[in-house]
Amino acid sequence: METVLNKKIMLLLIDEISQSASHSRTSLQKIINTLVNSHPELLFSIEEWDQLAQETKDNIISRIKRTLVALSVA
Repeated sequence: METVLNKKIMLLLIDEISQSASHSRTSLQKIINTLVNSHPELLFSIEEWDQLAQETKDNIISRIKRTLVALSVA
């Protein structure tokens, strides 16, 4: 079964994901798998994401970015 990621969230994180992959020398697939396991919000449908309050969205994005920073230095 193929994992379908929320495109709206991924577009907000593309630079950080790229930097994390570059700095950690970890494969993009491994980084994405780690993110999905740690942040199931990445699997929300566009409709589910759009229904969230902006503050909630901002908090989710911040948590995911912190995970990416941690992966970069690990």
